Amino acid sequence: MVGHLGGEGKSFLLAPLRKVFGLARVQATPEPGTFPLLGLEKKSIALLDEWTFDAQVLPLTTQLLWFEGKPFPVNRPQNRAEYSGHLLYHGSAPIFVTCKEKDFKPIQDQAETDRRRGAASESTMLLRRLRTYWLHKPLQVARFPGHVPECAACFARMVLDHARE
Repeated sequence: MVGHLGGEGKSFLLAPLRKVFGLARVQATPEPGTFPLLGLEKKSIALLDEWTFDAQVLPLTTQLLWFEGKPFPVNRPQNRAEYSGHLLYHGSAPIFVTCKEKDFKPIQDQAETDRRRGAASESTMLLRRLRTYWLHKPLQVARFPGHVPECAACFARMVLDHARE
């Protein structure tokens, strides 16, 4: 889900995923560091909230493999007894991504430039792996006084009702 300026409700819409699957089963947005996907093999879904497709966090080649559902290596610390070597992740957990247009548009523009030149690129490959939904209008929170609770049952019903579309 790509939002224009923020406040469109991208994160709000996907927040019930944490309740549906439980926090321990949700891969959160990877942070920069040596082991950004540590424990991914134990997760049921990935929720990359405010993702920037930053190669400094995850190499683009890893992102391409992950978003296509192909195996890729997950680095693990070798100085801890519970790990023996790195892991080749073969999982198929669905990946949900929210991002801002300012982070997504350059990828889209580069892909379009490369397409016009007839060149394959990481940008064109990335876009082919994503189903993109654009949100342009801010969520009208003033219409909902107080805190709007995340409802796992309502979210699951919405997914089931619209899964065939």
